[in-house]
Amino acid sequence: MAKKVLLLPLTVLLMALLSSCVYEDLSKCPEPRLRFVYNADGSENVVPNYIRDGQLYIYDESGAVCYTQRLTRRDLAEGIQLPVLTFAQYRVIAWGNVSDHSQIAHSDRLAEADITALPDDKGIYRGTDSLYRAELLLDLRNTLQGEYTVPFSSAHIGLDVVIKGYDTFHPGAGAPQVEILSGGTHYTFVEHPAGIPLPDAHKPFVPYMGHSERDDMYRARFDLFRFTDAEAPVLRLTDSQTGKEIRRIALTDYLKSQGISFDKLQEANLPLLITFTGALDITINPFVWGSINIRPDKYK
Repeated sequence: MAKKVLLLPLTVLLMALLSSCVYEDLSKCPEPRLRFVYNADGSENVVPNYIRDGQLYIYDESGAVCYTQRLTRRDLAEGIQLPVLTFAQYRVIAWGNVSDHSQIAHSDRLAEADITALPDDKGIYRGTDSLYRAELLLDLRNTLQGEYTVPFSSAHIGLDVVIKGYDTFHPGAGAPQVEILSGGTHYTFVEHPAGIPLPDAHKPFVPYMGHSERDDMYRARFDLFRFTDAEAPVLRLTDSQTGKEIRRIALTDYLKSQGISFDKLQEANLPLLITFTGALDITINPFVWGSINIRPDKYK
């Protein structure tokens, strides 16, 4: 009986040794690899098509950061080898396409870490980065080897607002201005169980407008942090010279009327064509790429 009792823990120990690194010098152990995946709304990994670069953070079980790395486009496409880690559980967080429109702060502690949209030098929010977020619970309690998949989710929605016919019916007036009355400006690093994150702070956005006098067309193309169908923001169209409101468009109602849903869509883009047929008469419809001399960019 004593031999049988002794045999069980020895068997468990042997299995653990076979499945883990047995070098006394842990630097000789094969480190775990991370593979980055973004399927957009399909089944193939299309990370290089959407994410230029990224920032990786790994947190230990206490929530303290233990490793960070700037991810290049090659890292995202080919994966990375992690440094030597101890037998434990870790939380992997990555953000893609972070540039001058965003700021990561408090990243040394997972519970306080966040990313915030930044206004321009005049304090005006023009748009957000085309952000992507990834999260993985990395379980290395039994082995320090293996390849682990880090899945990205979209953290932005693209808006493309085109205004046609305004100059014809408003000669001498100020240029039209698009305002988003309440766009998201802040994400926490965690607490996004659905994968696609949602912001917890909001500000007004006033995107830059381009103008083609020849085509009598204005255009604002910009990103916002994610929003749900039920809580989509309100778009306000004004005369930039007088501030007078021309039209207010509740995007929640517009999405519903067009049968559009973004809640489970990764690559959520809203092309909105506002056409003036009179001084105050307008039509609002989606448009098809190329139908009004517009093509989508790969990156904004």
